[in-house]
Amino acid sequence: MTRLATAAILLAATLTLGACSAAPTPTAEAPTQAPTATIQIAGLSCPLCASNADKSLRRLDGVFDARTNLTTGEVQLWLNPAASPPPTALTDAVLDAGFTVTRGVENQPPPTIAAEPQALTPGEQP
Repeated sequence: MTRLATAAILLAATLTLGACSAAPTPTAEAPTQAPTATIQIAGLSCPLCASNADKSLRRLDGVFDARTNLTTGEVQLWLNPAASPPPTALTDAVLDAGFTVTRGVENQPPPTIAAEPQALTPGEQP
């Protein structure tokens, strides 16, 4: 093999491995509320894969944020309650990114806020 061919092979291998080990770019700030939905996906092999899954979901109208856990394959979604994308759009975005959906969209219950007890006035029934 010539030196040029060897150098080309080494460069291609370095670029391929380097792209797979690249750290995902963090979003500007973490969401302040609990996620509104989750999806379970498979096929993640590196942080770049998780980042690609997140980006494909964030491109959809109505998705505020998406965070993929590389270890578990769970994607937490923060959706616009007034204009959430349909579950099929979320699934299609994951499939288009090259991953498999192993558990479809599951909505998370909204956090419950305990109401403060109200004092009863004399003669008032609860």
